[in-house]
Amino acid sequence: MTKNKTWTADKRPITLPLQAKRGSSKTVIGAIGGDPFRFLWIVTNRTNQFTVLEFLRYFVSQNQNRLSDTVMYTDNCGSHKARLVQAFLRESNVTMEFMPAYSSTLSPIERTWGVFKA
Repeated sequence: MTKNKTWTADKRPITLPLQAKRGSSKTVIGAIGGDPFRFLWIVTNRTNQFTVLEFLRYFVSQNQNRLSDTVMYTDNCGSHKARLVQAFLRESNVTMEFMPAYSSTLSPIERTWGVFKA
C-alpha cells in the first residue's frame, strides 16, 4: 500500500492510502456544480474520447431537466475536443467552453482534485 499526501480546503495535510500497484494509475473525470450543487465523477484507467463520452452520458442522465442552461468549462485536452464528444454535446444541448492553457486556477474543480492526487 502506498500513501500519498494532499491537503484539505483549510490547508491541513492529510494522507490517503492507495491500493494501486506501482506503475498503475487511475483517472478521475468529474464535474462540480448544478442545481442542487453536487460533485459527479467516474474513475477510469485512461482519458480518451470514449471515457469522456461515458462521463458525459452519466452527467446528462443526472441533469436531464437542466441541460439547456448548462455550460461545462474544461481544459484543452484533445479528448474533450473529439468529434464524437462534440456531437454528443450538441445533441444534448450542453455548451462546452475551453479555458486558456495553463489556467487551472480558473477552474474550481482543480481544488477538488487535490483530494484524489498528491
